[in-house]
Amino acid sequence: RFSLILPTNTAMLRYIDPCTYGLPQQTMYEFYYDEEEQVVRAHRYGVEIIDGRVADYDEATHSVLLQDGTSIRTRLVVWVSGIKAVTIPGIPNESIGRGGRIICDEYMQVKGMDSVFAAGDMAITSETAYPDGHPQLAQVAMQQAKLIAANLKKDAIGVERGVFKYKDLGSMATIGRNRAVADLNGLHFNGFIAWAMWMLIHLHSILGVRNKIFILFDWIINYFYFMGSMRLILFKGKR
Repeated sequence: RFSLILPTNTAMLRYIDPCTYGLPQQTMYEFYYDEEEQVVRAHRYGVEIIDGRVADYDEATHSVLLQDGTSIRTRLVVWVSGIKAVTIPGIPNESIGRGGRIICDEYMQVKGMDSVFAAGDMAITSETAYPDGHPQLAQVAMQQAKLIAANLKKDAIGVERGVFKYKDLGSMATIGRNRAVADLNGLHFNGFIAWAMWMLIHLHSILGVRNKIFILFDWIINYFYFMGSMRLILFKGKR
């Protein structure tokens, strides 16, 4: 077990985001907090939100350079820019879309190919509610996989395929101890209630009753004794 304490007089966290809000795909976050309120709340946790786009990093001066000319001195840079799909040999170039994702039709079949399907983060398809593609979430992948399996069975017996239509079961995000936001079928929650819901839903998704009990017990101990573990990979240096 490890505890990491960063004194605010020697360390500061700056969060640079080109989007208007800190959680661009979490509409329920916007429902509770406008941009100004997000900045105020972030300062309470020692975080400064900067609305801008990174242009470069100068190793000589250890500075992050923004497109507006701003320079920020730092020794540690954590870059988070989303994901890009891995190119699969044999997939035509015209079937590759934004972010390297494979373009699929309404049956999740790869564009320009027969009996080849894709699902999850690798695939991109659109419908009326999602003209730019679906969010890269586990629920999307699970629903797409179920549709593909059902369509393969239908192909075997000569029945017409079903069309993929994403059913949004809601979104949740935890932003700290006892703090979370949730949007479930139009119902909005925040604070401790949303945080407890987030914990229960994640506990429900864990396989095996024994695993659920052990993890719940571990969570209870961590909550009351602040014994959260920090997962680090340490390499022993040469002497």
